[in-house]
Amino acid sequence: MDNLRKRTIALSLLAGLVSPALAARHAADAAALRVKATGATFLKFYEGLTEPMIRALEQACVRQGLRMMGHVPAGIAYEDARIAEVQHFFGVPLPQTLERDTLVNRSCDWHAVDERRMDEIVEVTLKHGIANTPTIVTNQQMLCYRDFNAARRDPAMHNLPPFYLDVIWLPERVRSSNRMARDYLERQVAPAVAKKQRLTRKLFDAGARLFLGTDVAQPFVVPGASLQQEMALFAGAGIGIEQIWKLATRDAGERLGIAGLGRIEAGAPADILLFRHDPTQSLDNLASLEAIVAAGSLYRSADLAQALRTNTAYFNSPLIKPLARRGAEQALARALGPARK
Repeated sequence: MDNLRKRTIALSLLAGLVSPALAARHAADAAALRVKATGATFLKFYEGLTEPMIRALEQACVRQGLRMMGHVPAGIAYEDARIAEVQHFFGVPLPQTLERDTLVNRSCDWHAVDERRMDEIVEVTLKHGIANTPTIVTNQQMLCYRDFNAARRDPAMHNLPPFYLDVIWLPERVRSSNRMARDYLERQVAPAVAKKQRLTRKLFDAGARLFLGTDVAQPFVVPGASLQQEMALFAGAGIGIEQIWKLATRDAGERLGIAGLGRIEAGAPADILLFRHDPTQSLDNLASLEAIVAAGSLYRSADLAQALRTNTAYFNSPLIKPLARRGAEQALARALGPARK
């Protein structure tokens, strides 16, 4: 009886150790299968994950043939998460150094990130083959809250429906507006931009993989314009313009698994930008765009500009503008609670 009791206890202890691992594997496989069933090729890691959950999801992605990317979750350091492709440099500031545990602070509180910490990140990145999409532009554009009225007059803002500026990005409506105050912008956000550029250059020089990204719909991050701004931030970090164009075209195509994207060769997708002045000599020459060829069709800049004006006129029409604003207010109230008056 004693031996039987001992074996029963041992089996019970073993089941207690194995079951959570098996449960984690089943949950991870189910998540990966749901993502794959949609036709997606990437699974994005986000919030609420522990280190064991990350490892289980990684294995499930391998089994299901999915690529991985996303956030380093709250409370976990970059080197512990070891996510295959990290967005926004989350996890670089150690969790205990943040002023608050929020997305804004995790993005901007870089006061404790020094050269030693950056070198640690480079070492871990190379050791584990981690890729990074820095999205420095999201921090740079937060600095628009230094002078909101001046920022809203930027020509790029005219390409957006007005409810972004009138409702969603309005300082009084932003729940984290206390962290958009000038003190925080100068003390944390502005230095974070410079430090992220420094880390990006270190990673580039070390041969680590980098991708261009923007995280559009963040305050003042406008589709199209924000990618050009991110390219300029990479250039400001000291990365050569031709290398930046490679990141924006060929490397992006390879990462997305689109054969031939970013190349001019027989059988490649016919996506071409035509400039009056060479943009590989200066990114300022991006403003000289004359036409694009996309999916085999030619679009002149003048025609694209007219399409934007038509879109702007629609969202500023007497009927649509108030309706769109009311819809934005209702959506914001549901997401964040009633807006402050």
